[in-house]
Amino acid sequence: GFLAYILRAHDMCQLVVPMAYFMFEGRKDPSKVGLLHICTFLLLLLSGERNFAISLNAPFVTKLPADIPKFEGNHADLLVITFSALMTDSQPKVEPLFDCFLTIIANVSSYVKSFSMPASKKILNLFSHFCKPHTLMASEPAHRRLVFLLETINNCLQYQYEGNASLIYQIISKKDSFSGLSKLGEEESSQSSQESREGEQPVQSAESTIAPVLGTTENSDGNDTSSSAEWKPTKAWLQQFKAQLPLETSQRLLQHLVPHVEAFCSAQ
Repeated sequence: GFLAYILRAHDMCQLVVPMAYFMFEGRKDPSKVGLLHICTFLLLLLSGERNFAISLNAPFVTKLPADIPKFEGNHADLLVITFSALMTDSQPKVEPLFDCFLTIIANVSSYVKSFSMPASKKILNLFSHFCKPHTLMASEPAHRRLVFLLETINNCLQYQYEGNASLIYQIISKKDSFSGLSKLGEEESSQSSQESREGEQPVQSAESTIAPVLGTTENSDGNDTSSSAEWKPTKAWLQQFKAQLPLETSQRLLQHLVPHVEAFCSAQ
């Protein structure tokens, strides 16, 4: 079909660069929300194609008239940096696209030979943000975003380990975030058990009632749906969520590398 022809006959990076530019520049402009949706869904469609993902390994050398941070890397790095800006520094109406941004990154991550240091830092900063209890339990979609980021990290470790030294360095630097995620809920459970033994009512964690820091979900009419205020996490949900987290790959990496890194640093 037409998609197969485009992938076969044209340089996909010539499409990626202008879309990334329009998305980055329009992230704070309410009149550009429709353009952001179009670019996002085009990239989401393309990200499911192997040839498109492979094409993103081409070096990025274009100079864009935008405030995109300078980096030396490929077009996958450009997408990561652009999506990170959209998720951390944009208007609330962009939030419904967050899942799409992370899905795109997860889809192409298996074929990206190397993420640059700036892009790797963006990925792990997003992971560190979404695994914080007050963010994770503030709204129902937050846990899906964390899973997408873990899938991205796992894909890089399983399929492109040799070329992702920068990503591995960032994983080690964020080891406390991985440790905290694996222990999520244990402290609250221990505290609740202690309070129950003392004859007191368990106190709900204040973190579970804090609103999302990245904005509120709005519908197509621009009205706040207040979904984060209606949804409340439960212990059963937390246990089920933790059981489904793909943490094994990153935990094994940390168990193997962290002692070596600490021993090396101690010897210096």
